[in-house]
Amino acid sequence: MSSFRPLFLLLFAFGLCANAGQFKIPLRVQDNGGAVDTAWFGLDPGASYCIDTALGEYQLPPPSPGIDVRFVGIQGRAFCLGSGTKIDLRQYTSPTQIDTYKIVFKPGDPAGYPMTITWPDLNPFYTNPVWLRDRYAGGQINIDMKAQNSITISDTLALNSLIIVTGTATASGAAPFGIFGGGWPKQFSARMVGSVNPDGDPTTMWLEWGTTTAYGNLTPKVVIGGGYYGTPYSYDLSGLSAGTVYHLRAWAQNNFGTISSADNSFKTYLASEGPGKIVIPLEADDTSGNSSAVYFGVWPTATYCLDTALGEFVLPPPAPSLDIRLRDSRPFSHCLIQGTPIDLRPYVSPTQVDTYKVSLSLGGGPSPVTLSWPDLNSTYANPVWRRYTWGGSQINIDMKAQTSYLIPDTLYVSTFYIITGNGGPYTGPPFVSSSAGPLSLDQTSAVISGSASPNSVASTAWLEWGTSTSYGNTTPAESIGSGANTVQIHAALSGLTPRTTYHVRTSRLLWMALSVNAS
Repeated sequence: MSSFRPLFLLLFAFGLCANAGQFKIPLRVQDNGGAVDTAWFGLDPGASYCIDTALGEYQLPPPSPGIDVRFVGIQGRAFCLGSGTKIDLRQYTSPTQIDTYKIVFKPGDPAGYPMTITWPDLNPFYTNPVWLRDRYAGGQINIDMKAQNSITISDTLALNSLIIVTGTATASGAAPFGIFGGGWPKQFSARMVGSVNPDGDPTTMWLEWGTTTAYGNLTPKVVIGGGYYGTPYSYDLSGLSAGTVYHLRAWAQNNFGTISSADNSFKTYLASEGPGKIVIPLEADDTSGNSSAVYFGVWPTATYCLDTALGEFVLPPPAPSLDIRLRDSRPFSHCLIQGTPIDLRPYVSPTQVDTYKVSLSLGGGPSPVTLSWPDLNSTYANPVWRRYTWGGSQINIDMKAQTSYLIPDTLYVSTFYIITGNGGPYTGPPFVSSSAGPLSLDQTSAVISGSASPNSVASTAWLEWGTSTSYGNTTPAESIGSGANTVQIHAALSGLTPRTTYHVRTSRLLWMALSVNAS
């Protein structure tokens, strides 16, 4: 009886019990120098798709110079396993479930290849084939591990990882995973996008969409290939309704299964509906076919900050590609933060003056860039001026007279203004000088000053002051007229504290310190 004990102990250590849904299979790897390392895969009812310390799983440190074999993340465990684990168990759900394991290995230095991988008889554990294949769709290695118990990896194969696929799968791959769906709307159209990892098997992808989670519409099914990384899919919709929420869900299917993403939704931008409800698209296109758009206008329920109910939201930082966005154009305003694709102002009257600040970035892309917009003659009674930041000295056009403008590559334009209403060609927000400070001062009083240009719009200006850059005090607002020239403003302060530093700033948020002298 004692002669059987070593074999029993070995089987127990490896977890080789034929209980359905609970076993561990050892993979023994030996390099050309005779060094050996082992890792285990299998099933357990208590397993999850991350590290299960109760089942002996733990994250390994980075490989040492010696021989090393480990399981690393794939599918739902892509990030959970970190730098790898010696044991990778999956939760048991059914006898035919498909599980995909990724094993990486390296020989000890300087032993090298060939490397031999061995495993026990798998017939007691799996009813269906257990495929061992390379990450290149099985082009070099693609065997049923139930039909043999070892394989030798030569140095000519240049492999350091293999995939094990169990369950009802065939020899060519595993089910797709990592699926995602989303949408990039405009007013009457949208680009729906999806992404999935085919995991080595030719995969078909499509999207379903509609105004509810019942969807009701399908895009064409497209074969996106059989790679091992996230593969994109996109489809352009037209004929949509403005200001409407649409739902979408991505689907992917290959020989090993069909999966879908969670529901996602997007809302098309509002469109003009008549006086007081104006939404104008402004599109930028470069010579490589890249396109980006923003929308400006007025709406009865709009405010001077973000109106999420109207589709306004803060954009992420610009990507290294063509980007156009609307930014704050109002003094002291930080509502739009780093920009929004839509900026609607509250409707007051048909002749109200609104100024929109547009930021344009090529992101390293090609120039020139063409700006285009619809015919504005039926929308605005007065001119709609588009001008370059510096007073319109380089660009100053009435957008009602044309519907596009080519920005030449010789003119670097990163910011420009759009002015609507009864303003003239040089109208715009008042701007301030780059300085503010004292005209005179003594122990407890000072006369502070600044300057601002009305920019051809009736304007007021004021100064802020205080003992810190929080200021806390403002001077009375002064009318500075509606001219095009810079106007100086100043105010007398009294009751100041001797030997104290005071800060002053203009509406451009420029500031400088002033000091009240002692006698």
